[in-house]
Formats: sequence, structure tokens, C-alpha cells
Amino acid sequence: MVYAVQNKEKELSELTNQLSDKLPPFWVVNNDENGVETGIYLKNNGLREINQWSGMVLTKDMLKPTTKVNTQIVIKKIITITELSAWVEVLNQELFSGQQTEKELFEKVFTNQQFNFYGAYFNDELVATLLSFHSEKSCGLYLIATKKSFRKQGIATNLVQHSIHDAFEIGKSNIVLQASKAGENVYKNLGFEKYGTFSVYWKLEIRN
Repeated sequence: MVYAVQNKEKELSELTNQLSDKLPPFWVVNNDENGVETGIYLKNNGLREINQWSGMVLTKDMLKPTTKVNTQIVIKKIITITELSAWVEVLNQELFSGQQTEKELFEKVFTNQQFNFYGAYFNDELVATLLSFHSEKSCGLYLIATKKSFRKQGIATNLVQHSIHDAFEIGKSNIVLQASKAGENVYKNLGFEKYGTFSVYWKLEIRN
């Protein structure tokens, strides 16, 4: 048991040392027994809890009818490195509060078929992002961000719906995501149900 804890702390230490350097400076932890233990470790090693997200799940029979589509928006997969650069820029500004997550982090998985990068465009301007990850039976939706001036126009909802239909079309049995308090009702309107909570930790910067 001591060996397991020591190894866990070693792995956590290696990863927390990379936050803000190689990895985005945040950590999402499931609020189960192991998550509480991990949370204590993170707090003792320079991270603070900044938010709580709801874990939500959707199966095909739970999916509600498609809401009105914003016809001014074009949704497509990100397929070039140039498009990926713009995608990361929107993500950094809108989700990571201006923190610079390196494009190279995403380039490493860009050609992996388990990952799909989606963008929503208005007049050829990228205004929203989404990343989906496909496992054997499930699809996880992550990094959903919309430019501030384009929020509350149904763009993120349409982006999520698009990725959901793509996932069900290739045979995935369920969709999972973590929702902020502001986004929880949006996903409930699509048919998602809450199954748990997650704490979001952010790495503190030490200023000289």
C-alpha cells in the first residue's frame, strides 16, 4: 500500500512539474475517494481549486431533437496545421484565460484518429472550439470554448450537436463531458444527465 502511494505521488509530481511548461496549467479530478486524495496532494503542491464541473453522460435514446441551427455558422473538422494554430489561439484566450498552451501539445495527437478537432466559423473566422476523443464505445467532448463576442448565440450547442451525431454515426454508445455551472443546463437541454462532479485545479504562478 505504501509502495502504491509512493508511486502515485511520484507520477503526480512529474506531471505537476510539467504544468504551465509542457501541459496546460490545470488539472481535473473526479470527486471520488481517490480524487479527494489527489486533490489534497495538488493543493499541497502549488495548485488551487478554482471550479467544480458536473460529469454528464448521453446515450442515443436520451438525445433530444436538434435545436435551431445558427445558419450563419459553418462547423467543420480542423484538418491543417494553420487551422490548428488558430484553434489553439482561441482555446488559450477563451478557456485558459490567456495562458499559452503550446500548439505542439496538440500536434502530437492531431493525426491520431481517436481525436477530432472541431471548429465553428463565422465569415471564415474561427469563433468556437471542441475536441472529441473516441475510445472503444464512448466519446468524450472537451475544450469547448467560444469567443466572448459570439456567446449566447447557440454556437457551442450546434458544435456539440454536430460532434454528437458524428460519434453516434460511427457506433459510439455514449457521450461524456464535464460541464461548468453555466453550461450544465445547455447540455441538459440536449439530453445529457449528471452522474458526478469534478474539481478543477489551477497551478499558481510564483512571482519574484
